[in-house]
Amino acid sequence: MSEERTLLDAIRAGDLADVSRHLEAGATVQWCDENGHGAVFHAVFNRQWAVLDLLLAHGASIDQSGFRGWTPLFWAAFNGHVEAVGQLAARGAHVDRATDDGDRPLFLAAYKGHAEVVRLLLAGGAQWDAVDRDGLDALSIARLRGHDETARQLEAHANGRAGSRPDIH
Repeated sequence: MSEERTLLDAIRAGDLADVSRHLEAGATVQWCDENGHGAVFHAVFNRQWAVLDLLLAHGASIDQSGFRGWTPLFWAAFNGHVEAVGQLAARGAHVDRATDDGDRPLFLAAYKGHAEVVRLLLAGGAQWDAVDRDGLDALSIARLRGHDETARQLEAHANGRAGSRPDIH
């Protein structure tokens, strides 16, 4: 079994000593599994925050992208995992990163109607008026999907920054 595969087992189990042993034995924190998910993603997915900190201390990127160019924050935002979004943002995850397709964590949270995730992303500095490849911003996405609470959250944020959005004619 490869060092990375046994590292993955240790990450999933939250075994700090075993994760550390594998890293010292040469396992790389930058690997990706067959689905394109890296060590950081697996730590976040399994809510192993101490393991995440250990991986970051060993040079892992909190913004390592995998499947579809998504970072762990994209996955957490899409799935409405408030705790994971908060933990990632607190550790310096780039809350406004865009994929080559133009996806952003804020768009995904708005699309799914995750108002609390939207609030965390906005508090973390997500660009509320960014637009996707179709010219839609997060507020438009939330409205189109019928997510009233999320739309109200975005509207309140936008109104708090009145005048900073350029006029679109």
